[in-house]
Amino acid sequence: MSWQAYVDTNLVGTGKIAQAAIHGHNGQVWATSVGFSVNSSEVQTLVAAFTDPSPLRASGLHLGGVKYIALKCDERSIYAKKGADGAVCVKTNQAVLIGIYKEPVQPGEATKVVEALADYLISVSYVSKIMAQLPYFVESILQYRSFCFFMLWTDIYFLAVIKTLYFQFLSFVARYGPDVRLTVRVSLLEAHSFKKYIFQYER
Repeated sequence: MSWQAYVDTNLVGTGKIAQAAIHGHNGQVWATSVGFSVNSSEVQTLVAAFTDPSPLRASGLHLGGVKYIALKCDERSIYAKKGADGAVCVKTNQAVLIGIYKEPVQPGEATKVVEALADYLISVSYVSKIMAQLPYFVESILQYRSFCFFMLWTDIYFLAVIKTLYFQFLSFVARYGPDVRLTVRVSLLEAHSFKKYIFQYER
């Protein structure tokens, strides 16, 4: 899914977020909703506030030229309000999600939407790193298999080890949600997959 699709579907598309944007940590815009523009300076100030929120608490949070009063500021999330409206900003590994909600949407409803997307993006990034290491892990397993033969261990025992590791891996990443689990299963059926090697040894 593209960054623009995340804005259009996962944020504004929920009906809880009126305007939204996704920016890189350097302030560059990756995606934004129609009519909503947060400039690079505003984003850089926002990103810095995740580390040191004191300037934000003193001068407020400016997004798209609108000033919001900061309510919560920590290393992950910044919540702010302007009357009955407000802003929810969440930092992920690579980006900053910005969601603006307007009356009658409640702060908790908007917060849930933006935080959920952030959780998903963080989980996808984490699983991607794991998947990138799979070819090296499989190679190590195959080298270990040669060692098993040297030690006169049986091929059946090795197959049991591989299957155990494979299902443990799926159980580990499954907690990040059905979409991620599906991505992992599809990837595992491609090159360097555990199943590919398992089926080869079972034939």
